[in-house]
Amino acid sequence: MNRLFGRKRELTLSQRDAIWGYLFVALPVIGFIVFAAGPLIASVFLSFAEWDLLRDPKWVGFDNWSKLITL
Repeated sequence: MNRLFGRKRELTLSQRDAIWGYLFVALPVIGFIVFAAGPLIASVFLSFAEWDLLRDPKWVGFDNWSKLITL
């Protein structure tokens, strides 16, 4: 039966090291996305919305920015 389907290929040492390397790099990347990029994107979205925490955000476009610039 093995001859029909072939042997299961085992990973070489360098392939296993590469997988571990990607796993170690993935954790800081995920942390950056969750704790830095996520809030940055949310704050950009909220700068274009009017939100008083009790109701859903209302899209106002550049009104907030124009108020800020004309102060």
